Order: sequence, then structure tokens, then C-alpha cells
Amino acid sequence: MNRLERDYVVSTIGLGAAISSLFGLAFCWLLGLSDIRLIVSGSAAYLVGGGLITVFAVRRNLRNCIRPIGVMTDFLESISQGVLNRSLAEHDFNMLEQVKETLVHMGGQINLLMTNIMDCAAGIEQLGASTAVLEENSKSAEEQIRETMSMGVSLTEENQKQKEIIRNIILQMAEIQEILARTEAESRQLFDLLQVTEAGSYTGNDTLDEVEKVVRELQHESQTMLKALGLIEETVRFTNLLGLNASIEASRVGKLGFMTVATEIRNLAEQSLVSAEQIKGLITGMHENIAAVEAELKKTRQYLLNRDIQQNYEVINATWQALTSISSRIQMIIDYTRTAGEQADSIANSLHEVERHADRTLTGMNRIVKSLEQQLSLVRTIQSLSFGHLVSGIKNTMARYVLAEKTEIGVCEWRGRDLMEIGKTYRHKTVVFAVVMAAVVFGPLTALAAGQRTMEGILVGVLWGGLAGGVIAWVLASMNVKRIIEPAVVLIDHAQAIAAGDLNRELTGSLGNLSQLGSRFNDMVNQISQTVNEISNIADSVKNTARRTIDTADRAMETWDEIAGEAHVLTGSARAQTMGLEIVSQEIAGIAEAIQGVAREADLMHHEMQKTVNITQEGLANAVLQKSKARETSLSVERVSEVVARLQEDSDRISEVVRVIADIASQTSLLAFNAAIESGRAALSGRAFGVLAEETRILSQEAASATQEIGGTVPRVQEIIGRVVSGMQQVQVDLGNQVRIIGESEEALARIENQAQLVRDQSLQIMKTVRSLVELQESVVMDSRKVAAFSEENVAGAEEIFTVIEDQTQTYHMIKEIDEQFLSNSERLSSQIMSVRA
Repeated sequence: MNRLERDYVVSTIGLGAAISSLFGLAFCWLLGLSDIRLIVSGSAAYLVGGGLITVFAVRRNLRNCIRPIGVMTDFLESISQGVLNRSLAEHDFNMLEQVKETLVHMGGQINLLMTNIMDCAAGIEQLGASTAVLEENSKSAEEQIRETMSMGVSLTEENQKQKEIIRNIILQMAEIQEILARTEAESRQLFDLLQVTEAGSYTGNDTLDEVEKVVRELQHESQTMLKALGLIEETVRFTNLLGLNASIEASRVGKLGFMTVATEIRNLAEQSLVSAEQIKGLITGMHENIAAVEAELKKTRQYLLNRDIQQNYEVINATWQALTSISSRIQMIIDYTRTAGEQADSIANSLHEVERHADRTLTGMNRIVKSLEQQLSLVRTIQSLSFGHLVSGIKNTMARYVLAEKTEIGVCEWRGRDLMEIGKTYRHKTVVFAVVMAAVVFGPLTALAAGQRTMEGILVGVLWGGLAGGVIAWVLASMNVKRIIEPAVVLIDHAQAIAAGDLNRELTGSLGNLSQLGSRFNDMVNQISQTVNEISNIADSVKNTARRTIDTADRAMETWDEIAGEAHVLTGSARAQTMGLEIVSQEIAGIAEAIQGVAREADLMHHEMQKTVNITQEGLANAVLQKSKARETSLSVERVSEVVARLQEDSDRISEVVRVIADIASQTSLLAFNAAIESGRAALSGRAFGVLAEETRILSQEAASATQEIGGTVPRVQEIIGRVVSGMQQVQVDLGNQVRIIGESEEALARIENQAQLVRDQSLQIMKTVRSLVELQESVVMDSRKVAAFSEENVAGAEEIFTVIEDQTQTYHMIKEIDEQFLSNSERLSSQIMSVRA
């Protein structure tokens, strides 16, 4: 029990006891009691009864009024000390519930006021923090943009490098096309040369076969002549033998004529033998010459160049086929080169478009940088509005306050007169209860204690006790109303006024039991007034700062809107640039494929041209060998011609000798005939000689027949020799054709080799250029990857810039909302402060 409760209990019980004692003495006086014991017992009974009623009233007042007053006093003291988060919800104020609600409403309004003040401080702090974040983000955005600009510059430089490389590729493509044009022209010349060197219908071997066949016929005829010559020799020998016998017979018969004839026959036989030997020698020489012709023909056949020429044609055909393949490869290279050139042109156009987007990107970045510089200037303008000073002033003023959660407080409908009605009702109930208790309980007991056992005495005790109880209760209740309810009414009215913002009121005069509460109330009001007065000095600065911040934020938002627009364009340009680079990458893949095709076909063309050069060189080597063979063949043909000429001479001489033998045979036959005639004249002595003469004639006829056979063979031999001569002349003509073809082939192959070497050298130059192109293409690929990386970083940077700008825009919107809320709070605070100060 605190002092207030203790003082109230002591004073109230004492007053109740005194009143009860007076009513007890009055009761004894009414009854005319003279016995001191009865007077004491009656007064004591009234004292006890009044004391009990007083105790009842005290307990009820303690519960309903005194204890809530203590709580209210502590509550007001807490508010005066700045503790605004204390709650009265757990306390039951009973009869003073209206006071509790009023105080809670007042405390809530005070807490709302202080919370608004702290909200202003928090808003200022948040605004300051937001501007700091804004400045940091602006700097970050500027750094990001400058970094992106640096990447953009690098991207532009890489684009320039790529464009230079692509220009080199285009130039080298043009160079390859020029080389290919020359190569194609050289190939056409090769085709023309090959068409000039088409194979003719050379029949050198056929002619040689015919010559060999004729030579074999000549051989046969010579054999025939040898056989005939053998017959002539045999006939001549027999003739000679017969002439010898005839000489013997002539000697025996002693006929001089017979001897002359026999001698003549022998002479003719010897001449025939000589001629036969000559013919035999000629025929033997012919045989040797024929053998020499056959040997030379074999050599000639070995030297004949049909196969070599065929090899030349095979070389030329192989060259033709190679050149046909090379021509198709040249066409493929031309197609690849054309494709690569088109791709290079397309890449150049794409890079030009990328460069255009890059220029737009850099231009947009420059504008964004300028806008960011303006933005930073505005941010620093906002930061120069002394947010820290304002926050510091508010926080220093509000440092002693402990605030509850911010809660909007409704209108309190309680008024002081409502509490007075409650007090009157309370007093009526208390009096009624006390009268009933005193009349029913304490009145009879008091009469009995005073010795009054009659109905009259008890009735008087009842009436007097009820009156005493009513008086006591009325006095106590009236005192309670006077000392508690009425001050509480004043307190409610003051609390409502304070809740409405009137801090100029002060509780003065006697407040009964609420005097300490009133003192705490006045302390609270003074404290709040002091705080409000301190805050009021800051409120104008807060409002001006809020308005200036809003104005600056509006301008900053306009700037940020421009920056956002530029960032949107920047992002679009960066993405377009990236898309362009993707197209460039695809086209680079295309040109890489085309260049690889050129390289592949050029390499194959080079190998085929090298093969062609090797073939033509082999053909040239073969042509040299063929020329050597042609010389040998020509010599062989000349030797055959010489031998054939000798054969012709031999045949002529044989013909002459044959005529001689024929003449001898004719003479021998004539001599034999004459001898026969002479032997007929001689009769019997001439019979033997006649037989010999007849035999001689027959032999001479056989010799003549053999001679005729030889003579008939000689024209055939000469005709055969003529055919051999004609065949060898044809061989010579064919050999001339061969030599001509060899010469033409050699010249053609030399030109083909020269052209093939030129084409090969062109292919080498193409391969060299292609290797350079491959290096350039690889450089383009590497640069394109770098450019793509730069572009991706550029896009990422642009998107990050756009994100930062969006964040900044949101931050500005938030700042503006904070500013507007801040201004609203500031104006409401100023309004509250003005209403409080009014």
C-alpha cells in the first residue's frame, strides 16, 4: 500500500468512526439511557457498524479509484519522463475506466505526435541515406558507363581491325580471282595445245610388216633362183662332161669337125659354169643382203616409235584428263572464291552496321555521362540540404523518449460530465447499500447492545442505524466524488484538450486526492510543451528541406528519365550490335568454309599440276629418247635402202648373167644340133658322137629352161625389190611423220610443261595467298571472339547500366515518395505543433 492509499484509508476510516460514534451517542440520548455501560456499548456498536461500512467504502474506493489514481500517476510520470510505450491494458480502472481511456487516448496522441517527429527524423535519415545510395549508384553507373565506353572503344578498335582484315581478305580474294583467271587462260592454252597434238593414223609398223613380207618373198625367190642355178650348174657340168667325151670320141674317130664342136661345147660349158658361179655369187650376196635387210628391219622395228608415240599420246591424254580435273577444280576455286568474296563483302557490310551501332552506343554513353554529371550535381544539391543537422537536432530532442508503435488514435468520446454521472450513480449505490446494511444488520445489533429488547427500541435502532449508515456512506461517497471524481472530471477535460493539442492548459487549484496526479499531469504537459517548442524550431526547416528536396528530386527524375531513355536506346544499340556480331560470326564461319574449300581445291590442283608437270617432263624425256630412236631408225632405214639398192644391182647383174647363160645354152644347143647333123653325115663312125651331141642338146635345153626360170624369177625379184624400196620409202615417210610428230609432241609437251609450271606456280601462289587468308581468317575468328566477348560485356554493361538506371529511377521515385511522405509528415507535424502551441 502506497502513501496515497494509506493516507486515504486512515483519513476515511477515522472520519467514518467519528461519525458513527456521534450517531451512537445520539442514539443513546434518544433512548434516554443513563447507564454508562449501555451508552458505551451502544456507541461501540455504532462505531463498529460505521467502521465496517467505512471499511467497505474504503475497499471499494481503493479498488475503484485510489489504486487507478496511483497507476495514472505513474503513467503520467512515465510520459513526463518520455516513456510513451507504457500500456494500461493490464490495469482495471473500474469506475475510472473513462479516465484510463482518456489517458490512453492522450498518451496515444502524444506518442503519435512524437512518432511523427521520429518519422520525420527517420524520413530525413532515409532521405539522406537514399541520397548517399543515389550518389554511390550514380558514381557506380558513371564508372560502369565509362568502363562500358572503354569496352566500346576497344570494340570499335577491334571492329576497325576486323574491317582492315576483311579488306585484306577481299583484296586477296581479288588477287586469287586474278590468278585463277590467268590459270584458267593457261589451262585453255593447254587444252588448245592438246587439241593440236591429236594422234594421227600412223601405220609405220604395217608398212614394215609389208616390207618384211616382201623380203620373205624375195628370200623365197632367191631360193628358187638358187635351185634353178643348181640345175644349170649340174646341166653345165654334164654338158662339159659330154663335151669331154665328145672330144675323146672325136679323137678316136679322127674327125676334126667333131673335135672342134666338142671343144666349142666345152668352152661354152665352162663359160656357163663361170656365169653360174657369178650368178651363184650374186644370189649368195643377195642372200646376205636379204639377211642384212631382215636384220636392219628388225632393228628398224625395234627403233620404230609407234609405242613411244602412243606413250606421248597417253601422256597428252593424261595431261588432258588432269587439266580437265584441274579446270573443274579451278571452277570450284572460283566458286569458293566468289562465295568467300561475297561473304567478305557481307562481313564488311555487317561490320559497318556493327560500327554504326557502336557509334550510336558510344554517343548514347557520352550523353548518359553528361546527364550523370548533371545528376551527380543534383544529388550533391540534395545532400547539401543539411539532413544530418536536422536529424541530429530531432534525435537530440527526442533522445529521452521511448516510443510505442505508431498507432492511429481515434476520437475519444468520453467527457467529464459522463464521469460525474458515473460518480452520482456510484454515490447513490453506496448510500443505498450502506442504509440497507445499517438498517438490517447494524441497527438491531446496536439496539440489542444498548439493552433495548423491545420492538420499539429495536425499531428505533433500525431506523437510527439506517440513518447513520446512510449519512456515513453519503459523507464518504460525497468526499470521494469531491476529492476524486470531480478532479478526475477536470483531468479528463484537460487530457482531452492535450490530446487535441492544447498544451497551454495547467491543472490549478485543489485536486483533492488527485493533487499528485495533477502535478504529474502538469509536469508531463511542461515536458511535452518543451519538446514541442524545440521541435517547432526545426519544423520549418524540415518543411523547407522537404519542398526543396521534392523540387530537386523532380528535376533529377526528369534527368533520370532522359538517362533511362538513352539507356534504353543504348541497350537496343548494344543488342543490335551483338546481333550484328552474331551475323558476322555466322558469315565468318561461311567465309572460313569457303577459304578452306579454296585451300583444299588449291592444294589438290597444285598436286595435280605437279603430277601434270611430272607427266610432261616424263613425256619430254621420252621425246628426247624418241628423237634418238628416230635417228637410229633413220640410219637403219638408210642402211636397208643401201642394201636394197645392192639387191637391185645384184638382180640386174643376175639378169645380165642369166642372159649370158641363156645365150650360151642357145649356142650349146645349136652346136649340139650341128654336131648331130655332122654325126649323121659321118654315118656309123659318128653315131656315138651323135648320141653325145643329142645329150648335149637336151642338157642345153634343160639349162636354157633353168635359165629361163631364173630369168623369169629375176623380174619378180626386181618387182619384189621395188616393193621393198617402195615399202622402205613409206617407212621413211612414216619415220618422217614420226619425227615430225615427235617434234610437235616435244614442242607441245615443252609448252605444256611451261604452261603447267605456270599453272603450278599460280597454284602455289594461290596456296600461299590462301595460307595468308587462313591466317587472316583465324585472326578474324580470334578477333571476332574478342569482339563478341567485348560485345557481350558491352551488352552486359549496357543492361547493367539500364538496371542501375532503373534502380536509380526507383530510388528517385522512392525518394520522391519519401519526400512527399516527409513533407506530409512535416506539414502534419507543423499543424500539430501549431495547434499545440495555439
